[in-house]
Amino acid sequence: MQASLVKSTPEELPVPREESLVISGYYEPPNYENFNPYSPTRANVLEVVFNYEGLWYINYATGEVIYWLCTGWEYNNDNTQLTIHIRRGVTWNDGKPFTAKDIVFTLNMLLENAALTSHAMIASYVESASAPDDYTVVIKLKQPYPRAHYWFRDCWSGFITVPEHIWKDVDPVTFLNNPPVSTGPYKLYMASSELHMVIWERDENYWAKNAMGPNYFPGPKYVVYKILPSVDIAVTEFSKGMVDELCSAWVDWPVLKSLNNANPETTALATFTDPCLHILRVNCQKYPFNMTEFRWALSYAIDRVSIGRVYTEYTQASPAKYPFPSWGSLQRYMYPDIAEKYKLEYNEAKAKEILDSLGFRDVDGDGFREYPNGTKFSFEIIYGAPWRVNYEYALSMANMLQKVGLNALIRPLEPSTWWAMVSTGQYDATTSGGLCTGLPYSGDMYGLVSGFHSKYVTPLGQRTTGGDWGARLIDPEMDSIIDEISSIGPLDPKYEELAHRALEVWMKKLPIIPVTDVPRSELWNLKYWTGFPTNDNMYNMPYYWTPWWKFVLFKLKPSAITPPPPVTYITAYAKASIAAFTGVDGKTYGPYSEGDAMLLPMEDAQRLVDEGKASYSPPVPPEIGEIAESVSELHGKVSRLESTLAGISAATTDLSGAVSDLKKSVEALSGQISGIITTVAAIGIVTIILVVAAIAMIMRKK
Repeated sequence: MQASLVKSTPEELPVPREESLVISGYYEPPNYENFNPYSPTRANVLEVVFNYEGLWYINYATGEVIYWLCTGWEYNNDNTQLTIHIRRGVTWNDGKPFTAKDIVFTLNMLLENAALTSHAMIASYVESASAPDDYTVVIKLKQPYPRAHYWFRDCWSGFITVPEHIWKDVDPVTFLNNPPVSTGPYKLYMASSELHMVIWERDENYWAKNAMGPNYFPGPKYVVYKILPSVDIAVTEFSKGMVDELCSAWVDWPVLKSLNNANPETTALATFTDPCLHILRVNCQKYPFNMTEFRWALSYAIDRVSIGRVYTEYTQASPAKYPFPSWGSLQRYMYPDIAEKYKLEYNEAKAKEILDSLGFRDVDGDGFREYPNGTKFSFEIIYGAPWRVNYEYALSMANMLQKVGLNALIRPLEPSTWWAMVSTGQYDATTSGGLCTGLPYSGDMYGLVSGFHSKYVTPLGQRTTGGDWGARLIDPEMDSIIDEISSIGPLDPKYEELAHRALEVWMKKLPIIPVTDVPRSELWNLKYWTGFPTNDNMYNMPYYWTPWWKFVLFKLKPSAITPPPPVTYITAYAKASIAAFTGVDGKTYGPYSEGDAMLLPMEDAQRLVDEGKASYSPPVPPEIGEIAESVSELHGKVSRLESTLAGISAATTDLSGAVSDLKKSVEALSGQISGIITTVAAIGIVTIILVVAAIAMIMRKK
């Protein structure tokens, strides 16, 4: 019997594995069709890394400023006009030139469409925009604003240029922008909800290869964003070389460390303090979270040292003292007097005292405080389900809040559901999302406070179109300091005083409750690609979801390590019971019972055959013996029937001969019979005549 063979590689992708960088996705995007950068329901599958580009970037690991789509900018004397100089030689991925007119078109599009995200930000400051030539943008501002160039940094600052020749004839609110035309190094190859993958293909005509030099061209031909259903599957696929990345955001640190220790030559580890903080975010537009005192009561109830131990890569994640990470570059803003006056400390007694003063007391003695009017009070802490740390933080904080009498409950949500609730204000509190402001990126205190202006707040149920997307703070004092510092740049003599006051107002109002720093680790698989940032060579921030990670792609090279060869599979059959085992391909097989068909790697199948436990021929089922016995008996009966039929055949032959002789006799008599018939007929006629005559004579006598 011929065995059946199946050829397969362990990486079942629609693109060649050896040409692909495979990222393990940890959440299902809200859709796979919408690539409109200004739509609140866009796919959000790393477009800001691979497809869209900013005018300039900062390397936050080195501090280097990188001019990209532009070559520089300047303001007029009173900071009411910004002029940007566009780089020559930049093209969209459809081959059309990128010009100043595209930037002007995008600014006007945002000004004219309130439904687009970033509308509020641009409309607050931009009076008009023009392009005197293809390489110059002139933006007139409504008031002095020396930070307008921040909008154009990377793609996380609110502005992404779209091509006028594509967008001028569409509705920018409903346009899906699929496939997206942009200036980035990758084009959209596939977005499949069936495969749970989004695949980006390198643009072989990427403008930077010529305009910036050959070192500005990505190594991988494809980047695959592969959404995986669980941490266990992600770890298994990483171990088999099916994905190239794991992150401590959802894989336990001990697992990452053990993988790195077991495979030091084929994995690379990079740990970097995230620019965002872990937080307890509350909805400041809902009672009682709209009360500053209530938010401070929540803060005092949180034991940050204890919660920080969720991170086991260090003794703990550092407790937050300020609303920004403990980066050395931000040391100038770590004002000791503010840290002392507004302590982010664990103080249970103080939390209870504030709650008592606000009228939240345990009236019925069940251990939980009621509203001041005596009705039951409870609230939910929601979190994005894939993120392990968010669960740990939510659970820890809920327990701590319950200790001061607040009935805090936790609820996991799919990320798309979580985002829909938080961005529209349909929530109480959350541990997901982080405290992410512009301060770490710009080094400017304005970046901390600017997103908390009340002008960005929309009615509950509506998405925000600018600023912080979830806090929804409405506070005149916060608005005032934001308006004041917005016109004063970091080089102005008045800036330091305003920066100090801005931080003090933020800490006083506490629109979001900082909890800990976020030490984040990335583990990279080196089976296919090398050149990733590591702890020994942190040339760039290692997080793949950040816009500036495109500069890591330029460093990646094919690995010299030979990838695993294709595995040949063959069907074998168990001759006895076989316990479960791990095959040469790393997969688990079995257990099997006698007679089971097994599709196995060739090496495993041959081993079982050599051990007498398997065969390449299927076994004879027990029923076959009974069938064989019945067939034998039937064969005897058929033989006897054949003998009987032979005798019948001989008798039939004799009978045939006799019939033949009889036929001849009949033929001989046929002539005689004809004469006899004539004579008999004549005699019959004479007899009839005599009878008739006799009857007539008798009748006469009467």
